[in-house]
Amino acid sequence: MIKFLFFHRTKDKKHQDLIDYLKSQFGLKTKNIEFYAQAFQHKSVAKTNKKGVKLSNERLEFLGDSVISTVVADYLYEQYPTKYEGFLTQIRSRIVSRESLNRLGKKIALDQQIKYIKGRNNQHKYLIGNAFESLIGAIYLDKGYEKAKDILLNNIFKNHIDLKIVEETDTDYKSQLLISCQKQQQKLTFKELNKAKIEGDFYFTMGLYINGEIKSKATAKSKRKAEQKASKEVLALKITL
Repeated sequence: MIKFLFFHRTKDKKHQDLIDYLKSQFGLKTKNIEFYAQAFQHKSVAKTNKKGVKLSNERLEFLGDSVISTVVADYLYEQYPTKYEGFLTQIRSRIVSRESLNRLGKKIALDQQIKYIKGRNNQHKYLIGNAFESLIGAIYLDKGYEKAKDILLNNIFKNHIDLKIVEETDTDYKSQLLISCQKQQQKLTFKELNKAKIEGDFYFTMGLYINGEIKSKATAKSKRKAEQKASKEVLALKITL
């Protein structure tokens, strides 16, 4: 028993800054601090365990993404009892977008907890947003769905999200461009131009075409994100349709 207690005190001391952060920011007392340590471990510094699994935050990121999406859907359903599916989907996409999660992560000082090696390219653009998802995934594993929901709603959304502002901020660039094209009877299409593996991740390059003529192209980790980036560029540059 003495050895067991010593082991846990040593482990707690190793993660004391993280324990203090979680307690001060969310009033959170953890059961398993290792979940949270992994949540802030970017793959650039992650170690591989005996089973050959890289202990980065990517799996927790996947889990947290699903939890956040569910909590936001539930929250919006209650907040807007008369709105239809299309409206609710748009508002949810704005809240859970990488840009939005990046901003939320900065407001709760996540950037001070993330461990990573700086790269030469733009690969860390959404580092904070990804860590935000990983943190929620860690809370879910450690304390359950209700606690993750409580922290999201009462510690984060309540303090840092104004639904009125979210309603007025349209970041669905693809939909904006599609509406513009439809008004002018133009045909908007996208085509995959390239797929490349960079540092273990696949990146897609999508071309944006209007009436068969390429207007822009962009690269991202998913086709959807690449299409959004290409659409944003077209709208920003006010390219003639």
